[in-house]
Amino acid sequence: YASWIARAMTHWASQYIGRPWARGAQGPDTFDCWSFTRFILANHFQIEVPEFIVPENLKSIGDLIDKAGEHANWQQVDALADGHIVLMARSRHPMHVGVGISAGRVCGVLHCSEPSGVLFQNVNALKFAGWGRLTYYKHKSWA
Repeated sequence: YASWIARAMTHWASQYIGRPWARGAQGPDTFDCWSFTRFILANHFQIEVPEFIVPENLKSIGDLIDKAGEHANWQQVDALADGHIVLMARSRHPMHVGVGISAGRVCGVLHCSEPSGVLFQNVNALKFAGWGRLTYYKHKSWA
């Protein structure tokens, strides 16, 4: 366990842990879930996705992704891996988004949420936090 903590502290994602969440924030110091996902994809995976403000009365973040025409650039997959978009739902509609991260044998999601800000959670921690439905997508440019 101690060796995993040492490796995790040197992972590039650790520099973002704890950055604050604010609705409509676009970074680089404060984010909402979409702007953080967008920032990480661009800066660490060289994938550009459109900017949009996540409204307070959001029915589904999937709807915003579809309206931006971005859904066609992502393919649903069964397993989580580095750089995958992760849509998270408490019930039927995904209301939150993050980025898949693999740090050694630990795999999880780097995301920005209210009130915690940026955090990394493995799948079990996400489910314990109420995100019972996770859907993974890889970018079409990845073979």
